[in-house]
Amino acid sequence: MSDVRRIRPDRIGPFAVLLAALLLGAATAGAQADADGPRMRSDWDPFPGTIAERLGRETFFIPLLDGGFGARLMLRHEAGTSPNPVFVRDGLVLGVGHRWADDPWTVAFTGQTLVGVRYEGDAWGSGGAVILAAAETDTAVAVTETRFFKGPHETYLRSVAFRTPRAPWRIRFDFEELLDQQGYDFRISGDARTFSWSRLGEAKFRSSRAVLTRTLADGRSIAFSHEMLRKHKTGLPADSLRHEEIWGDRTALVWRAGPKADAAMAGFLVEGADVLRDGGRKLEVDREGVVGAAAAPFGGRLAARAEAWHLHDTMTGVADWALEYGAEARGEGERAAVAWTLPLMRAAWRGDLRADGSWDSRAGWRPGAGATLRRSGDRLGLDLSLDHGGRSPRSDELFTPDRRSVSGRTVLLLPAADLGWERETRAAMTVELAVLGGVVSLDGSLRRLRDGIGWRQDDGDPDTGRWANDLEMDSWTATAGYSRRARLWGRLRLSGRYSRRGVDIRRGVAVGLPPERSARADLAWEHHFFHGDGVVELGYALEHRGVMPDPWLPRGDELPSVTLHHLLAAFRLVGADLSLELRNLTDERAQISGGALTDGREMRWRLQWSFLR
Repeated sequence: MSDVRRIRPDRIGPFAVLLAALLLGAATAGAQADADGPRMRSDWDPFPGTIAERLGRETFFIPLLDGGFGARLMLRHEAGTSPNPVFVRDGLVLGVGHRWADDPWTVAFTGQTLVGVRYEGDAWGSGGAVILAAAETDTAVAVTETRFFKGPHETYLRSVAFRTPRAPWRIRFDFEELLDQQGYDFRISGDARTFSWSRLGEAKFRSSRAVLTRTLADGRSIAFSHEMLRKHKTGLPADSLRHEEIWGDRTALVWRAGPKADAAMAGFLVEGADVLRDGGRKLEVDREGVVGAAAAPFGGRLAARAEAWHLHDTMTGVADWALEYGAEARGEGERAAVAWTLPLMRAAWRGDLRADGSWDSRAGWRPGAGATLRRSGDRLGLDLSLDHGGRSPRSDELFTPDRRSVSGRTVLLLPAADLGWERETRAAMTVELAVLGGVVSLDGSLRRLRDGIGWRQDDGDPDTGRWANDLEMDSWTATAGYSRRARLWGRLRLSGRYSRRGVDIRRGVAVGLPPERSARADLAWEHHFFHGDGVVELGYALEHRGVMPDPWLPRGDELPSVTLHHLLAAFRLVGADLSLELRNLTDERAQISGGALTDGREMRWRLQWSFLR
């Protein structure tokens, strides 16, 4: 037998992406650059259709789906115990702290801009944070922006964002609707499960948000907002559910002392969600919280937040499998956190020292600390950070029995009322270098988790277990990326990144780990005419997710790698953007979980139009 090791094609792809990026960057390095060099901003970037596509394209997060629109969604990058990042909008942390109600699909991006991503964890979660803010247009006229796409099996996106001119009183209204009205059959070959439902995979989402803002002459402002959302989904494979409904609302009041990001602010948020599942089981969760930040009298900046939550679960239809947790459940809790940050600056270097403390009514106190050091420059950027903290248990881990049915296994995930704080230390480094007319980025992190919340198997039954603070896990993540903008008979944009991850589980069982490797590449060429009013664009995108354990199960079966290719042809004229996208060009029905496949080839029409008056 030959001892020559064969190179698998799925291992070549990610490296080929980075190699092609570097070669193309070298080939265009001598081409005529725009006046502002490699930092040139593109005039146009067609909008992504869903939250999974947007975060997968613009951030390190990897969308892990258990089916099509509306099926279970995880957004993972670094190994941890939170299935998703928290979402922060206008300085307020969104979410009621329950994994069913805090469905990422229900976070609408209409009228919002993605400010950035924070990967370190805090008391509210260890999966990072996605920072959102209201999209602004510095104009003295009213703006109406509409977006629409049409895909197969009666799939639509309809959204509209309206804002009045800048004035002491200002109104904003955002509406988003995502529909998959015919659904599709997500099941893998040989799946014996049957669903007495006419439209497997059908999904509908609707969200509306209204904001009234009063701005004074000195820059102080107060904004009142109200948001309503609804999700309807049939056929959730990992949960063996025929039907799920989510109804939610959020009301917020935010005061700011000025327009700058570091101005003093105070906010109040009330939100709630009702989740209705098969058999009439209904979960009700609500949360009210306050947040504030201001300059500390002894220097630096002081921030604080506090919240209270309530939960009611009818447990209808679970008595035959939930063991001792089959009775109606009610729970409540309070949480608070305070942090002091001291900025330090010297020449091109900037540093921050942070000390914080967090309290949970069920888990007690937890101290934390952190430090960052940054250097910015035209040819070299450096970011170092060290954080120590950890999250408290979520309400679903405390009260909600759940089960997953995948690959012939039915696994119970039972709650535990005595869970405590996790202890986690994270060190990270990011380096950016100007190379070949573009930017090379190197990003790495190390995480040490103790008292992590993992799944503990019950004695005598390998598929029955409950949450417990017995997970000890060390992990690392490394990402290399390259981006380049140049002129090549028009404007050329190129970006690619490749990530590797390693996990050492010393004790316990982790659920929902990210894949060992992933890659993303985007290539777009655009040509401008009519003095910039017209644009023609051609684009290509590659998504790669390596081999990984099934993220929905403890000790899940290994899932094969998935590589998807997408093409885009787009046209813009007088403010109207029209594009045709071919997603999953090779029509690969790849296995994306133990019980679901990707959808096949999809042709999607997109239209975006802005009106000024």
